Amino acid sequence: MILIRFDDRGIVAALREIEAQVKDRKKLMDKAGRTIRDYTRETIKMQGRLRPYAPMTRSSKQTSGKHKLFSGVPRDIVHVAHNDRFVVYFNRVTVGWNLEMHTKGIQVPYTRGITMMIPNGLGKARNELGQFTGGSLGPKFFRFRRPFKVPAREIWPSRPEVIHQINEVLRQWLADVNRAAQAKYKQNGGT
Repeated sequence: MILIRFDDRGIVAALREIEAQVKDRKKLMDKAGRTIRDYTRETIKMQGRLRPYAPMTRSSKQTSGKHKLFSGVPRDIVHVAHNDRFVVYFNRVTVGWNLEMHTKGIQVPYTRGITMMIPNGLGKARNELGQFTGGSLGPKFFRFRRPFKVPAREIWPSRPEVIHQINEVLRQWLADVNRAAQAKYKQNGGT
């Protein structure tokens, strides 16, 4: 007959280690939040994971001076973790647009009578000699805009993608808990 008591030092140390890891779930939630945040940032940098983003219009490229969509946005995708949940969100106050417009896609109506500006200009301009150049010199102002559609673009991961990523984090966390419990057990006389 083999008798194992639960007051054995090695077993008690291992159980305490497991309890400590399970009670302090904030570390797990932080790791899960960082994983989804990085996954979202990488999707934006790749210009779409499941399918490529619809390209920017010529006027949008000239207005922004950028050739890739959402340049600078990945650093504003942040996360916050609590003991029982994490949240990944877009952390920037915007005027006139937000990320949801691109996530869902919207129809921008015809605009007239409001002076708008394209900072990098649009079309051809004359240089100081009066000759037309390929680019423009300075901003261009306009008072109307034709209607256009902002296409839906996949920015946030889908539920199956999130579940897959979180399963990997949980698998690693359980392996770490197992390793830590075995180490405590061995340190306290277990074999």
